[in-house]
Amino acid sequence: MSLCRLRKRLTAVKPRKKKFIKLKFEKEYKEKIINSYLPLIIKKAKELENKKKFVKLHNLQGYCNGYDKKRSVNLDHPSTFDTLAMDPIMKKNIIDDLDLFLKRKDFYKKVGKAWKRGYLLYGPPGTGKSSLIAAMANYLKFDIYDLQLNNVVSDSCLKKMMLNTSNRSIIVIEDIDCSKQTHDRKRTSSSSCTSPVQPKRFSQFSLSGLLNFIDGLWSCCGDERIIIFTTNQKRRHDPTLLRPGRMDVHIHMSYLTIDGFKTLAANYLNILDHHWRFTEIEDLLSGTKVTPVEVAEELMKSDDQEVVLEGVVKFLQRKKTEEDAAKERINKGKDAQFLKLKKRRKKIDAEKEKIESSG
Repeated sequence: MSLCRLRKRLTAVKPRKKKFIKLKFEKEYKEKIINSYLPLIIKKAKELENKKKFVKLHNLQGYCNGYDKKRSVNLDHPSTFDTLAMDPIMKKNIIDDLDLFLKRKDFYKKVGKAWKRGYLLYGPPGTGKSSLIAAMANYLKFDIYDLQLNNVVSDSCLKKMMLNTSNRSIIVIEDIDCSKQTHDRKRTSSSSCTSPVQPKRFSQFSLSGLLNFIDGLWSCCGDERIIIFTTNQKRRHDPTLLRPGRMDVHIHMSYLTIDGFKTLAANYLNILDHHWRFTEIEDLLSGTKVTPVEVAEELMKSDDQEVVLEGVVKFLQRKKTEEDAAKERINKGKDAQFLKLKKRRKKIDAEKEKIESSG
């Protein structure tokens, strides 16, 4: 086929016209529809769009090191606020805080602050910090960006990572107590965060660089962002990192309570009402330090509700016995140390009396 014929054939093909529905209203109803119903229709359309959206989990390390491995996956974590084994009042407070944050764009602009919110989740391992992050992402339909501080080799690398994040996202920095840079503002990066492919002389990541991104000039490079830090040891960190404006909300992820256990019982055993075992379990939980993860493992050991709950009671009784024995050993150690010091003091006093009487 010649070029001339091909050109004629292409011009002969008419593009398909998009079909639109044209709505006409009488003048007296037009304003009412535009002002009252149209905003509701738009809001509902946005809600449906958000429901269909897949939440993504991104690995920020790839953006700095330049490797070709997959940087993001769909977040299929099923955690929601309904399934979290947390205090109901705390859950409500978190949801209310998130809702307030979402609708205050104009307020943040008015007061001259970047539209972001910082959360600190602290508490023992196994208390549900990661599950809470997933629940927040699923609730907001925000993508998660995972940042491992020990893989950050310099402040410029951190900026490069952060510039690859999007609006309406959650930036997660887990286990900051394992990163030495966050303990002291004056301390720069150590050998623990040095990349194996880069000499130590280029390693310049510091707490100051992190703080500059959280609430410095670089904090304005994105809107509607949430930054979440997790730690097992809150006291180990520089107070400048934890102050309001950087970590606005501090959430203590505590050991399991009876309210949290009832949520687990509903999730794992489909017990939606009160069970006669709950009173005994509540008494044991009040004097025992046990994490939701430990109890969840017990709840998976059988499909029989009665068998599982009996196993939970025995597990909590064992934990309580172990804790009481540990406390007793500590008290005995303290008593022995006290007696030793008391004996030494008596010996010193006797020697003093001997010296005074001989003089």
